Parts: sequence; C-alpha cells; structure tokens
Amino acid sequence: MTNLELVDSLATGGYIGAQRAEETAAAVPAVRERVLDWLRVTSAEGDWRRFESSGG
Repeated sequence: MTNLELVDSLATGGYIGAQRAEETAAAVPAVRERVLDWLRVTSAEGDWRRFESSGG
C-alpha cells in the first residue's frame, strides 16, 4: 500500500476535522505536507467533494 492509499483509507467515511487530520498525519508522517495541506487548501477553496460521504 502506498502512503497516499494509506492516507485515503484513514481519511474516508465522513468529516475530516482537526483531530482526525492530526491522527492521520501521525500515522503517515511522510505525507503530512503533501496530502493534509492539500486537504486544507481544498476545504478553504470550498471544494467539499473530498469531505463528503460517498456512502449515499
């Protein structure tokens, strides 16, 4: 499993708040700057697709 796949598996299933983001960063420290910062940027831009539940 790649780092990105691991982060994706940890960050699915609903809202990604500050605590959940920090827990994910702790679990996969190599991707903190790249992935978690990207999530912050997309949320700040109002791109909520990544944060919505895909469960229907």
